[in-house]
Amino acid sequence: MYIGITCGIGHFECGSVTLFHPYCQTHHLQDSSKLIKRLGRIAISEYETRGSAGIASHFVTDIEVIDNFIGNTISRFIVATLSIIGTAVILLFLHWQLALLILFMNPLVIYFTMVVGKHVKELKGKKILLLKSSNKA
Repeated sequence: MYIGITCGIGHFECGSVTLFHPYCQTHHLQDSSKLIKRLGRIAISEYETRGSAGIASHFVTDIEVIDNFIGNTISRFIVATLSIIGTAVILLFLHWQLALLILFMNPLVIYFTMVVGKHVKELKGKKILLLKSSNKA
């Protein structure tokens, strides 16, 4: 059962690119039209120094980076969400009391880990400052 769910999530992860392709196309078209409207507001001196091809390639690169980021972020978020839900369902199916304990205690453990991590970060910063000040003396 676990192998089937893992394979299903892996299949979704591979297919998520095609799933979000229409959204990315629409977003790409909207961004392109916004940037084309901005071309008229660019100073003539920019065209002289960079050239029209340089400015166009800069816009194309920006749009590509934004589209790739949005597509990857959305698909990874959905895959992570489905993985968590699948794991929770399997835990509930195997041993529901233990699953509820884990599901309710896990956020608390994460919270306290973050609090302790921030405290350790502050202590490390103080230690580094003390080491720097002792090395200067």
